[in-house]
Amino acid sequence: MRRAFWPGLAVIAIGLSLWAARAHSLPNLGALAEVQTYLFLSQEGSRQLAVLDTSSDKLVGNLELGLVPSRIEISKSTRKLAAIDGTSSRVEILDLGQGGGRDLTLPFIPKLQTLSPDGKRLAVGSNDAVTLLDLEHSAIIAHASGFARLRDLMFSSDGNSLYAAGNQLSVLDASHKLERRSSPLPVQGFTRSPDGRALFVKGEDGAVSVLDSKSLEFLAELPAGQAQPSATGAYLLLLNGEGHSLTLVHGDSWETGQKFETAADATTAYSGWFDSVAVVPSKSGKSLEVIDLWRQSRLKDISLPASPLPGAVSADGSKLYLPLEDKAKLAVIDLRNRRLAQIISLPQPARAATLADSYGICH
Repeated sequence: MRRAFWPGLAVIAIGLSLWAARAHSLPNLGALAEVQTYLFLSQEGSRQLAVLDTSSDKLVGNLELGLVPSRIEISKSTRKLAAIDGTSSRVEILDLGQGGGRDLTLPFIPKLQTLSPDGKRLAVGSNDAVTLLDLEHSAIIAHASGFARLRDLMFSSDGNSLYAAGNQLSVLDASHKLERRSSPLPVQGFTRSPDGRALFVKGEDGAVSVLDSKSLEFLAELPAGQAQPSATGAYLLLLNGEGHSLTLVHGDSWETGQKFETAADATTAYSGWFDSVAVVPSKSGKSLEVIDLWRQSRLKDISLPASPLPGAVSADGSKLYLPLEDKAKLAVIDLRNRRLAQIISLPQPARAATLADSYGICH
């Protein structure tokens, strides 16, 4: 089934403004040209992002945005940072290589955003609409509306399709005009395998269906949980918050393997170091639960001085960066040796860490 769509700028009322680089403590924005080297830390209620050089694990300064970001995406290829605040219709695009930036005003308040695999396009969405942006030129490509209860957005591995989760699972043509086809399957959220072959869809009842990413043909049914593939696709980490468990699913056969008990408040899992290890943060336990993926065995927990918040794994899978709740501290986890490597002091508490180039699939 197709719904109406509107390409380009033809019928969209778009506001656009240019601005010079805002105040920041970095020597110049060109210092961030090698954007994949830096970790960006958002801070509660603040327009500033603290910036950490991951090659030395030293703070190098901060960036000040024109809004308090609820979500940021960073493109390695275009060296652009895109931010939304979830309360206004603005998308702020900052050029980390050349300085300056551009604000785009959309005909809706964006709550979701996701970056294409090549980093050249950004999709932003609200409850009922999606807009596709060209990050290289900071311009609108296409707009589509008529969705119902839009909950999640994700590009296909080749970037040609954009999946939209809501009352229906929609597949949008991301290479041109956002034309779409839909399945009647209601979807809470999804992710995909690293090779792009499979789509892991969480249904209304929490169960995970494995679909062919091209045809949407049903391939397998998995237990309820939050599906998170490892970077190589060797494993699917199926985290069930209600069941307080993490189940390992084999990435080739979709057969379920070892099941591990997790904390009741576990909401995410990270994999790293050649998919040899998985860690599950526990806020209540102020710790990381550690699983040896190769041996499929539980290892000793890593204790933290405070509750962990959303973090990011370095591109080589060697380090996990985790802000600590209500502390101006950042924990650096050595995933190769499964230990707390160091605690870095921050200018103020951070609530999330973001990398342009990270280990695994981010959307």
